[in-house]
Amino acid sequence: MKDLNDKLRKRWQQKRSKALNWTGLLIKLAILIALFLVISQLTKSKNIDWSKLKGKPDSVQVTPEGSI
Repeated sequence: MKDLNDKLRKRWQQKRSKALNWTGLLIKLAILIALFLVISQLTKSKNIDWSKLKGKPDSVQVTPEGSI
């Protein structure tokens, strides 16, 4: 019976130590904050005038049939 109690105690301590993983929690929190910052920057991009960023049209264009 004592062996069973020891095994259960070891399992409980291992699970508890995994749950209190502060470095993992801090990394996840940093990723979450970075994600919110990226999303906020993307919402600001709605104010960009995309028509100014258009490139020149391709020199090789396909003409529709019958137009020549």
